[in-house]
Amino acid sequence: MSPSIARNSDRTNPAARALVGAAILLLVGYPLAIAWALTTNRHDIAVILSLLSLVVLALASPRRWRPASTALMAVLAAAAILAGRGTQLSFLPPVIVNLTLMAFFGATLRSGAEPLIARFARLERGTLEPDLQQYARRLTVLWTMFFAVMASVSIVLAALSWTAAWTCFTVVGNWVCVGLFFCGEYLYRRVHFAHYTHATPMQLLAIIRKQWRAPA
Repeated sequence: MSPSIARNSDRTNPAARALVGAAILLLVGYPLAIAWALTTNRHDIAVILSLLSLVVLALASPRRWRPASTALMAVLAAAAILAGRGTQLSFLPPVIVNLTLMAFFGATLRSGAEPLIARFARLERGTLEPDLQQYARRLTVLWTMFFAVMASVSIVLAALSWTAAWTCFTVVGNWVCVGLFFCGEYLYRRVHFAHYTHATPMQLLAIIRKQWRAPA
């Protein structure tokens, strides 16, 4: 991909920039705030933070999923509160993030659909060679499985009430694993498909960000 693709990406308006900033703050700050609220028995604050985080996650979801995701968040919150388990909402946001990413990748593996990695590669290259098409589908499967594992780890740590371990994993471990997978795959691809040119990681991230915001 030429650098002009990244430069010509649609510019983010102030509201979208604020939403992205809130989502990043949520990913890092939320688990720390929840850990503090739970260990100090401030369960009311934990519930409020959980509800606010669900709103941010609904608004930050892909545009075409936003109505459904908003309704789902509302149902989850209402069900937990009515069942007297509002505190359990505290552990949901990191799980929802990973499950959303899993669904984002996995939905493109259905019959007749273009695998998400293949879509990214096509946006980068214009056309996609047969060997890269096969590789892109396999990589989409791996990313889908990866986010399923990340969600499962969060669920297990929360179910065991290992708050400190859950906090460490959701603040650091989860995203270190994402970074290692992303960079490791890039290095593997540069070696295994050395006969092709490849976009830089920053250019790939620009493509992913644009695709995430795409209305369809």
